[in-house]
Amino acid sequence: MKKVGFLLLLTSILLFNSCNNNIVLKEFHSISNLLWDKSDKVVYKVNISDSLNYNIIFPFRYVYENPYKTVSINIGIESPSGNQETIVHEFDIMDDSNMYIGAGAGDIWDLETNIKENYKFPESGEYTFTIWHNMPQEKFPFVMEVGLIIELSEK
Repeated sequence: MKKVGFLLLLTSILLFNSCNNNIVLKEFHSISNLLWDKSDKVVYKVNISDSLNYNIIFPFRYVYENPYKTVSINIGIESPSGNQETIVHEFDIMDDSNMYIGAGAGDIWDLETNIKENYKFPESGEYTFTIWHNMPQEKFPFVMEVGLIIELSEK
């Protein structure tokens, strides 16, 4: 009986994990000591081999005491041929009533913000994404993880 329960659990996990085949890249980088230094540039590489539309998403995990209402990040995108683009992206982590935005559990909050929607990469090959913060201080406090999600657009 225990084997049947275990097999059902394993099957459920596999089904849930395989449901979203639209994910091309989903990676996270832990920030040591909850201090994201400006020099700590997070780099992700992804191979794009088609001309479909994609969503580029920045997941951000932070701690309740974060002193900022708005976060500013830079995202550098380098194409396979070496063309470079830098996007300055700002997003709120607090609403107008100073309540944190996102999914919260205890002191930890998760938020995903769209960088580009329905984006068509101009060429096939390996793209390099470099992410760093653009906050006024060198060390951005109470940041736990940053990441990058690239998924096929459903539009």
